[in-house]
Amino acid sequence: MTVERQIRFWLIGLVIFLVAVFVLRGILLPFIAGMAVAYLLDPTCDRFEKWGMSRTLATTLLTVMFLIVAVTAVLVFVPLLAGQVARLLERTPQYFDALRVQLTALLTILEARVDPAMFEGFQGAMAGTAEKLAGWLTGMLGRLVSGGVALANLFSLILITPVVAFYLLRDWDRLVARVDTWLPRSHVEVIREQAREVDRTLAGFLRGQG
Repeated sequence: MTVERQIRFWLIGLVIFLVAVFVLRGILLPFIAGMAVAYLLDPTCDRFEKWGMSRTLATTLLTVMFLIVAVTAVLVFVPLLAGQVARLLERTPQYFDALRVQLTALLTILEARVDPAMFEGFQGAMAGTAEKLAGWLTGMLGRLVSGGVALANLFSLILITPVVAFYLLRDWDRLVARVDTWLPRSHVEVIREQAREVDRTLAGFLRGQG
């Protein structure tokens, strides 16, 4: 295959891949998350295999451990976040009343001591600020509603991701070997070295974040 044909082949493949991602973007998140989990757990699964454990048993054990950690995190953090949001919404009228009292007192003082034209300009600026504040609060409430939808998506993510991660992790080595056969043989060593470099960089980043 000539260089031009190789470039054409990979460009067409890239376009098809991007179109597929755009069309399926609404359902891809659990599968992408499952791939990420399988990628992260593969070194641990390989270590379990070196200790004499079968690949299927190691995959099952790691998937169950991941599911336990994910469910525990949701059960701990979601009620905490919901309680904080509920208290914020409950106390918001009190905050507005206190702010209104302070602003009324400030306007009374300014009206007595400041030039009338300047006072009218200040009132206009305060009105604009109030409109911006109302818009910000409306946006915040909208984000809270969308957050409820995101929470439902989170539960579906927790249910689907472990299944995807299990099958990908169990067959990870075979998948990598199959992808390796697709590489152009004239550049296979360069591509492998770049992939190893990407892997080392990601591993270092994740260790640093941890």
